[in-house]
Amino acid sequence: MFTSFSGRLVSRSLSRKTLLGFSVIALFLALASDNTSAATYAPAEIEEVVVWGENQDRQGVGYVNPTSLLKQDDLIAINIATAEDVVKYEPSLVIRRRFIGDSNGVMGIRGSNMFQTSRSMVFADGVPLHYLLQSRWNGAPRWTMVSASEIARVETLYGPFSAEHSGNSIGGVVLIETAIPQKREFHFDTSFFSQSFDDYGFDDTVRGHKSFFSYGDRFGNASVYLSYNHLDNDSQPQTFFTGGLASDSSDKVVSGAIPGVDSRDRARLYFGDTGVVNTETDNLKLKLGYDSDTWSALFNIAFEDRASVAGSPNSYVRDTDGDAVWSGNVTQDGKRFSIPASRLNIDERDRKSLSLGLRLKAKLKNRLSLEGNFSAFNVLSDEARSSARNPNDGEYRGG
Repeated sequence: MFTSFSGRLVSRSLSRKTLLGFSVIALFLALASDNTSAATYAPAEIEEVVVWGENQDRQGVGYVNPTSLLKQDDLIAINIATAEDVVKYEPSLVIRRRFIGDSNGVMGIRGSNMFQTSRSMVFADGVPLHYLLQSRWNGAPRWTMVSASEIARVETLYGPFSAEHSGNSIGGVVLIETAIPQKREFHFDTSFFSQSFDDYGFDDTVRGHKSFFSYGDRFGNASVYLSYNHLDNDSQPQTFFTGGLASDSSDKVVSGAIPGVDSRDRARLYFGDTGVVNTETDNLKLKLGYDSDTWSALFNIAFEDRASVAGSPNSYVRDTDGDAVWSGNVTQDGKRFSIPASRLNIDERDRKSLSLGLRLKAKLKNRLSLEGNFSAFNVLSDEARSSARNPNDGEYRGG
C-alpha cells in the first residue's frame, strides 16, 4: 500500500531536530498504516475442493458433449417395469407414459418437447426403436420391443450430434445395450403392481403383472440368448367425456352427470369415461453373437404380440328408473346436453410386429473403430375394431 503525507511548515525557524522528529513520526505512521491494512485485507483461508470424474470412453473415442451413462450397478437401484423406467429419471429427459405398458410413451429431451418425436432417437443394440415419419404420440419409440430385464447399460447423449447420427438427434439419443451372455445362465423374475384411481365417476384399483424368462450360453467366441417377456396390466380411464349441445328438445330427464370444466375452463357436464384399458404384450427374442479380438457381430430377431382392449366404458348418467343412459339428448337440472352414440363404445386393437437387426463392429486402430447396423421392422398384422354403440345401449344392433 502506498501512503502519502502532505503539509507545509508554518515557521521557517524550525530546527533540524524538529524536522527530523517530524520525519520519524511520519515513518512510524506509514509503517503502522501498512500493518493495519495488511491485517484488514489479509486473504481468508480457502477450503480445498477436489473434483474428479470418470472418462466415459466408448470404443476408444471420448465424448466432449454432455452424456449420461447407466451401468448394471445403477440399474439395480431403479424400480423397473418396462424399458422406459430405465431412462425416465435421467437429467433433462421426460417420458409421457400414462400407465405401465403404454404404447404412446413419447420422449422429450433437452430442448425438444414430447411431441417433437422426430428430434430424438432411441436405439437398442443398434436397432432403431423410433419412427421419424410420425409425430406426437403416434411417433413414440417402440419401448416394448426391449424387455427391461435384458438391459445391461443405457447411454444418453444430449444432442445434437449430426456427425455421428442424423439431424434427428438435435434433441438427444438414447443408446440401449442388452446383455450378452458370458456363460450358461438362466434368469427369471416377476413383478406385480397396482394403482388406486379416484376422479369424476371412477373409483377403483387397477392391477397388473410382468414375468420375464431368459436363457443364455456361450460357446467359445459365439453366444446365444433367448428371452420371453409377458406384460399384462390394467390402466385407469384414459379419457373422460363431456356433453355437447343438444340438437332437439325431446330430452329425457337424467341425473348423475358430474359438473366440471374442460381444458379451456368452460363449464361442462361429464357423463362417462373409457373405463379400464387392459394391455397385454408378449415379446419373444433371439440373439446370436460372435466376438473376437478385433471384430464382433450380433444378430437379433424380436417378435411382439400386443393387444389392447377398452371394453368396459362407464356411464355416470341414470334415467328416472335408475338405468344407465348410453346415448341421446338429455336434461339434468334444466341443462340440456347430448351423449353421442359412439362415445361410449368398446375398442379392441391387436398388432403383431417383427424386428430384425444385425450389428458389425471392428476395431481398426487404437482410436479408430467401425460400426455398421442393418435393421428391418415389419408390422405383420394391425387390426383395430370399434363398435358403433355401447353393447348395453338399447339401440345397439351388433355393429
